[in-house]
Parts: sequence; structure tokens; C-alpha cells
Amino acid sequence: GDEVWLTQWMPTIELSVRFIEDLYNPSLQLVSAPGPLWIDVFIRANYTTDTNAFFVHVLNEMSEAETFLGNHDIALYYAELAHNITQGINNHLWNGNNYI
Repeated sequence: GDEVWLTQWMPTIELSVRFIEDLYNPSLQLVSAPGPLWIDVFIRANYTTDTNAFFVHVLNEMSEAETFLGNHDIALYYAELAHNITQGINNHLWNGNNYI
């Protein structure tokens, strides 16, 4: 990896993540997407499988990047948030046969 590039751009990347993180509902463990943030959105009371699944991926990538930069507390935070959202997806967006 390019540590210099990542160090330079991480503050901007973190702002982008915070934008979506501000839509996180901790009681449901889901991100509310009031509009289609990603293509082919199936909206269920503003909670979408694709937006939440994509954000889990982003958070896992952020966790790896922060670990690479030596920011272990932030990396752990992102990993835990990704885990929580995964639980929310499974608890609220799974209908027994597929994700909605």
C-alpha cells in the first residue's frame, strides 16, 4: 500500500464515511437511506439491504486501512460498527428466504 497517499487522504475519506455513519440508527443497527444512495435500491422504511451491505464493506476496508496506519482504536470502532450493521441486516432485512 501507499502509506503516504493513504495518510494524506484519510481525513477526506473519513468525512465521507461519517456522512453515511450519521444515518446510522443504533437501535435497529441499520443505516437509513432516505433515497437511493446506490443503484437498484429496495427501500424498506428507508432501510435498504444494498446500502447497509455496501457500508459494511466500506467499514471493513476502513478498519484495515486504519490498522495499516497504526490507528488501532479507530480500526476496532469501524470493525465493531460493521459487525453491528451485519447483525441489523440479518435481524431486520432477512425475510427467511432472502434479503429484502
